[in-house]
Amino acid sequence: MAPELSNDERPDVVNALVAVSDPRAVPILERILTDRARTATVREAAGYVLRNMEYLDVDWSEDTLRGWWNSPDAVLHRHALRSMGAAACPDIVRAVARDPAHPLRATALDRMIFFFDAPADVDMKIEALAASAPEVRATAAKILFWDEPVAAETALVTAAADPVERVAVEALLTLQYYPSRHVIRSLHGRLDHPTEPIRHAARESWDEIRLGCLRYVCDDGPRVSARVRRWLAPVWDLLSYTDEELAPLASEPFAAQLARETQPPIPSDLVRLLADPDTSPKMLEEVLWGKAWAMYPPNARRQVRPVMLNHTDPLVRQRSIEPLRAWGDTDGLLALAGDPDFGVRKSAMYELSRLPPDPHIAALAWDHLHQPQTVGTHATETLATFVAHADRNEAVQRLQSIAADRNRPEKLRVAAVDHLTTLQATDEIRPLTKLLAEPPAVTWALHIAALGAATDLALSVSCSHLDDVDNLHLQVALATAYGVPG
Repeated sequence: MAPELSNDERPDVVNALVAVSDPRAVPILERILTDRARTATVREAAGYVLRNMEYLDVDWSEDTLRGWWNSPDAVLHRHALRSMGAAACPDIVRAVARDPAHPLRATALDRMIFFFDAPADVDMKIEALAASAPEVRATAAKILFWDEPVAAETALVTAAADPVERVAVEALLTLQYYPSRHVIRSLHGRLDHPTEPIRHAARESWDEIRLGCLRYVCDDGPRVSARVRRWLAPVWDLLSYTDEELAPLASEPFAAQLARETQPPIPSDLVRLLADPDTSPKMLEEVLWGKAWAMYPPNARRQVRPVMLNHTDPLVRQRSIEPLRAWGDTDGLLALAGDPDFGVRKSAMYELSRLPPDPHIAALAWDHLHQPQTVGTHATETLATFVAHADRNEAVQRLQSIAADRNRPEKLRVAAVDHLTTLQATDEIRPLTKLLAEPPAVTWALHIAALGAATDLALSVSCSHLDDVDNLHLQVALATAYGVPG
């Protein structure tokens, strides 16, 4: 990172620091980042390493990020925004992303890829497809791959014809997550586009959707195959499936191979490795992951447990969660569920779901679910932990409340419906089938979950109004729904 490094050398140094992910480099890189005497190029490089370490998530407090954001220092200003997200200063991210005149609008939108899935956030992303700045339009097209909002499909098809090549390419690549006849026609029309990047992007998405449809066309269930074939009839000639592709595949017996656990190192060797600051992250993962920790004797556990729980490297604490779970160490996992590092908290909360039912864990998980930083997959995993430990009556009441709450993220509502189905909560599922009459919250996932629940619990539902919906996955769900004509 020295100023004398050439432009050719600097990327190699940056990539090496990212790969090594040495926690000892963090304070040094932070000093470089905040040193205004250095060139902006060197400082930006330091910031990039800090944000992208392969084995280490460097978190800054909201106060620090807000201070940098409000700084007149342009490097710190940009670094702060690139370090924000759903769990850190989401208000700033949203404010910049919705401001048509802000020079960092595209950067803010890029920070909204994950976990900004409230209806207002999704609307903001879709609206950005029509921005005047090509960089903003391209970023909006790119980030919509994660949410897959139904309301974005038409705008993405329009963006696929954008005069700016990068915008068109990003829109075409995102359209692979929209398996509809409308999109099939749009992609087919660009397979021979004169511009290679556009032609390549169209082909990639075309192949994905075509293969996805073929899977259900050849489905073993006759209802699924017949319905999907009927739905695809208007575009069947475009798909041009060969006889070989449509021929039934010969099923071959599959023998699952069990993962082989290896013996963990003896306590003295393990403590030595964990205490050595030069132990590589790869070595730490190999030492702590996939071992026969359940066989570790009690005296050995007592020696290594405090080292694992109190280690300064969050990677060690996170990977220590597997042995703690194998030992049934509830107190250790609860301690790490409150860890300052997000990755450690997330892993600990997930592993808590695999312990025997405990009302104390249920209460902790329910409280954790409502913390501002519990978003995305972490939220659905936390809900699963609550369900695994809660009294059934308490669980089904709260799950029904989540599933019916339009202000909750769609993925969390879907998870709630799935848990109710697993719990055979017929009385709580029955009123939720009314969700089938509503427009999609973001995607068709909630409708698909409700159809699956009704089928599993043998509840007749009225959904003829969904017959014409132009979406492959919803049509598959309708094919197997209880009481729906084949």
